[in-house]
Amino acid sequence: MEKKVMKKGFSIISLITIFTCLFAVSVMADNISIDGNFDDWDSVKKTKISSLFYKEVAFIQEGDTLYMYAKENATNAWEKYFSNTFPVLISENGEEHTLVITEESSSGNKSDLVVRNQNGYSIISGSSGKRKKDGTYVYELKIPVKKWGNIDSVKIHTDYSQTQTISVKSSSSQETTKAVTTQAATTKPAATTVVPTTKQQTTPKPTQGESATPKDIVVPASEGVVVIDGHFDEWKNYPFVYVTNWNMPENQRNDDNCRRLSIVVDDDYIYFYVRMIGGWNDPLNGNEYMLSVGQYGVSLNLRMQDDSQLPQYNLANGRYDLNVYYKNKSAHLSDETLIDDAEAKMLVSEDEPDQVEVKVPKEIFKVIHGIDVNDVKEITLSNPNLFDHGISSSATSTAPAVGIIICIISAGAAFLIFRKKKSAAK
Repeated sequence: MEKKVMKKGFSIISLITIFTCLFAVSVMADNISIDGNFDDWDSVKKTKISSLFYKEVAFIQEGDTLYMYAKENATNAWEKYFSNTFPVLISENGEEHTLVITEESSSGNKSDLVVRNQNGYSIISGSSGKRKKDGTYVYELKIPVKKWGNIDSVKIHTDYSQTQTISVKSSSSQETTKAVTTQAATTKPAATTVVPTTKQQTTPKPTQGESATPKDIVVPASEGVVVIDGHFDEWKNYPFVYVTNWNMPENQRNDDNCRRLSIVVDDDYIYFYVRMIGGWNDPLNGNEYMLSVGQYGVSLNLRMQDDSQLPQYNLANGRYDLNVYYKNKSAHLSDETLIDDAEAKMLVSEDEPDQVEVKVPKEIFKVIHGIDVNDVKEITLSNPNLFDHGISSSATSTAPAVGIIICIISAGAAFLIFRKKKSAAK
C-alpha cells in the first residue's frame, strides 16, 4: 500500500514538473517583446558559442513565430556580424529556408533589423528586430514562420567559414539545446583579408562624392553617355565615393587604400563603375553586387566569358568582356541566368588597379519582381565583399537630367551565395 502511495506521489510530482516546464517555455515566448531591452530573455537557456561573431544565441518558437536572441562579439558600429549570419531555418520535414538579417535603420548604437528571404531578397512580412550595444552588441528578432510550420533547428554562421546548428525550443518541446559545428561551404571573402601596405597614406582632396552626408548632385545621364568600352573616360564626369570593407575615417581614404564606386541611371539602364585599390594587389571581385529598389533586390555576379569566377590573380593585361548574371536560386553557385542586354567590361593593367563598368537594363526588375523602377526614386548598389558603404541613385525617367545622391548605406545587407549556369556570352 505504501509503495502504491509513493508511486502515485511520484507520478503527481512528475506531471506537475512536466506541466510546469511546458508552461515555462510557453510563458517565455509569450512574454518576449521586440523592444531592445532583452530582460525577457533572462530565463531562456542560451547556447554558448566561442567564435568570431557570437558569444551566445537562443531560439524559441511560439505558434507561428520564431524568436531569436544573439549576443555578438561586435563592439564597433561597422562590425555588423548579424549581416553575415545567414540563418537557415530547418523545418521538421527537413526543408531548409535561408534568410538574411539586414539593418533597416540605425541611430547611434541602436538599430532596427528586418529579415529577408535570401532568394529574391524580399522582406519577411511581419519580421522585426532590435539591436543595441551593451558592452558588445546584442539583438533580438521576431520571424513569422507560418508558411514553413514548426522549425526543428536553425543553422547560422558563427564566423566567415564555420556554421553551428542550434535546436529550437517550443511550447510543445523541451528539447535540450544542441550545437553542431561544421565547416561552411563558403569562405571568408578574400577582400576582407587584405593587409594594407606600408605605403604612406595621404589625405585626399575633397571631391563631390566623398562625404558621408547625402548630397544632391545633378549630372547628365541621357542614354548613350556611358559607353561600355573599358576606357572609363566618362566616369570622370560623375561623382564617386571611396569605399572599403574595414573601418577607416573618411579623411584618410584615397586611391591607394580604398576602392572607387559610382552609379548613374538613364531611362532604360543602370550603370555602375568600380575601381579597385591602387596601393596593392587587389583583383576585381565579381560576386554579389546587389541592386535594390526598396524591398526588392537583384543580385548580380560578373563572370569571365568562359564562366570562370572573379577574382583571378593571373590574368594577362587587357580588356575583358564579362557576362552579367542574376542569381535566381538560393544555394551554392550553379543556377544563375544571363541578363539579356547587360554589358560589362573589365580592365587589367600593370599600371592601374583593376576597373570594371557595368550596364544593366532596368527591365530586370520587371522580369524578376514585376515592378517598374521608373516609378521609384532610389536605386542602391552594395557589395559585402568590397564595400562597407554603398551608393544610391535617385532619379525619374522623365527628367532631362538625373539627380543622383551619393550616400552611405550598409552593404552587409546583401551577402548572398547562389549558383552559376553556363550560357552563351552576349
